[in-house]
Amino acid sequence: MAEVYEDYEGWEVSFDEGEEAGGSFKLLDPGYYPFKVTAVEKGFTNQNPPHKCLNYTFKVGVGPDATTVTDRIAMHAGAKWKQAQLLRSVGARKHGEKGTFDMLGIVGMTGWLEIEHREYTRTKDSADGKKKAGEIDYANNIKRYIDPEDAPADGQPVVTGGDAEAEESWA
Repeated sequence: MAEVYEDYEGWEVSFDEGEEAGGSFKLLDPGYYPFKVTAVEKGFTNQNPPHKCLNYTFKVGVGPDATTVTDRIAMHAGAKWKQAQLLRSVGARKHGEKGTFDMLGIVGMTGWLEIEHREYTRTKDSADGKKKAGEIDYANNIKRYIDPEDAPADGQPVVTGGDAEAEESWA
């Protein structure tokens, strides 16, 4: 379940001087990062017809460099590969293991994932006015979830910067 914030009485929001409105978004360098599952919510895809999906929220990275990254995993047979990767990454399933697994019950579990950049065209101006609608921007995208035995032994992120040679030396 998502965390419920009870510090709002109505639908208004106020900011004190110096408070940032941008949240904890940070564009991570492409690479391999530890993560913690912080929330999962049931939802539907915007495909036609809609499919059930689970919307995951992760804390990705270490210390002050950590940021929030989300992923939507459809709940249909075509997405079993991604469901299996996530469950293996957090240690809830072994490779090839048969059975029924609770995709909602992994909140608080930790694992490793690979981040890449996803390019998109902004549909509206940023809150701070620095980025305009129609401009190209980038977002963190989860390329894959990493099996525990393949994660870095020292527990530190491995930044590849999208360099194929650096990725091969790690994998």
